[in-house]
Amino acid sequence: MRLFYIFIASVTYYQLDNVINDIFYPSNKIDNHLEINSDIELFKNIYYFSFLLFTFFFCYSIHRYHLNKYKMIHNIYICIIYLKYSSIYFFRDSLTIEHQEIRKILMWLFTTPVMLNMLTSINKINFTDIYPHIHTVNTFLYLIISFFPNTRFYQFTKFVLYAMNGYYIYQLSKFTYYRYTRIFIGIWSLFGSVVLLKDIGIIDNKTTVLFNLISDILAKFMVVNLISEFEDQREEISANMDIQSLQLITTILKNIDDFKESNRISKTCEKTMNYLINNIKGLIPKKEEHDLLKIELLKKILPYDLEDKFLLSNVNRYKKHDNICVLFTDIVSYSKISHEFDEQVIYQLLNEIYIRFDFLLRRYKNLQKIETIGDSYMVVGDLTNIVNIEESIQSMVSFAFDLIDSVKTLKTPNGEEIQIRIGIHNGPVVVGILGMDVPRLCVIGNTVNMTSRLESTSKPSKIQISESIYSILLSQNNMYQYKKRKNILLKNIGVVNTFFVYKKDDKMDDDSPVHSEDFSI
Repeated sequence: MRLFYIFIASVTYYQLDNVINDIFYPSNKIDNHLEINSDIELFKNIYYFSFLLFTFFFCYSIHRYHLNKYKMIHNIYICIIYLKYSSIYFFRDSLTIEHQEIRKILMWLFTTPVMLNMLTSINKINFTDIYPHIHTVNTFLYLIISFFPNTRFYQFTKFVLYAMNGYYIYQLSKFTYYRYTRIFIGIWSLFGSVVLLKDIGIIDNKTTVLFNLISDILAKFMVVNLISEFEDQREEISANMDIQSLQLITTILKNIDDFKESNRISKTCEKTMNYLINNIKGLIPKKEEHDLLKIELLKKILPYDLEDKFLLSNVNRYKKHDNICVLFTDIVSYSKISHEFDEQVIYQLLNEIYIRFDFLLRRYKNLQKIETIGDSYMVVGDLTNIVNIEESIQSMVSFAFDLIDSVKTLKTPNGEEIQIRIGIHNGPVVVGILGMDVPRLCVIGNTVNMTSRLESTSKPSKIQISESIYSILLSQNNMYQYKKRKNILLKNIGVVNTFFVYKKDDKMDDDSPVHSEDFSI
């Protein structure tokens, strides 16, 4: 939409400028004509230099906009207007002073509001707060009376416009604590002073036009570049902001609000707070940049390195894996423990267990924790395909023994030992993100169900594995010993043969009963 407005404004300016050129060329007002060849060449060279300067800046701005690294398009618009303004000598051999004056005012009318908008944009203040309509009306009236020079109407209206310009500069001076406002005030004060000196006869028309032309080039190029550079730096910070940086900004803004509520604020302090708030809010990423923060947040909360396209998509956010090893573990007699102790005790117990589990998991780079639900802890390997399935299963079994050892020193508040049981299986799964508001990574498939049943039919401090896991382990090494369990009924799956796996030097004790309190999952 902004590009559409720029297009309409640019076309309008081009048409009006052409109308003015047709009115004043050819001109019979020889007294106002730049008759001296040296003066004509000087003006031509200044216009040519201006055209070259803004052509370069226009190409640079288009390049940055195309790369999407620099999103302010105001400077592109100003370049378009100024290129038209400075190209006059490509089509005209000479100009009258009156002609140049009217073209300059028309150019101001189309560029100054945009520059004011750039000023308010970088300072995060409302455009209407700086009374842009006063300056626009002033410039428009100045353009109208320029068609009637050397008349009483011109002289009277000119002094009214001086008063309006002075009033506008006064209103703008109330915002001097905002960035670059003093530069704008200085530029307009300078141009107003030059026009006043011309009107009272201290400097002639030719000198005035020359000064305005040079000053206008330098002023516009300097202001546009200063604002663009500042905005560019802020855009870069905003675009690369991470979640911790956003937390810092939120904390600062909250502390300012708390300070405001708990203290009587002076006018000076209020200005300081507004300055800080406007500058800090300017760093908050724009809506189109939220995807980067969304990706970072999802990567933090989802224990699986999904590609960015999966994280940002609303559909088909999953990947299929042909053979993945899955582990489930839970706490023996957890329902009994939950009944005997309050929620805080259960939380502290689970937190201690899971901290130990997470610490152990860091040793195995090819294993990934998926979730914890109550006393259930789920790990898979290897979703990133760092190693083959054989190595993944070896790591998973080794991790399972570490889990059993890690809880041997834990006891309930009444002194009972904490024991866990474990199930391990492998097979095809789908890994994907479920939900939008609170997205969750899930591993789905019959392999997961089978593993859950192996865990629920296991025994305290035992690791129950499927026949496929047993076959792979047996073919790889002789590190473990196995005890076959025949005809184990797994709910909704059927009767299968399973195995308990033991370390080489462990005693195979299989006399304890199966705990069936969590049999149905």
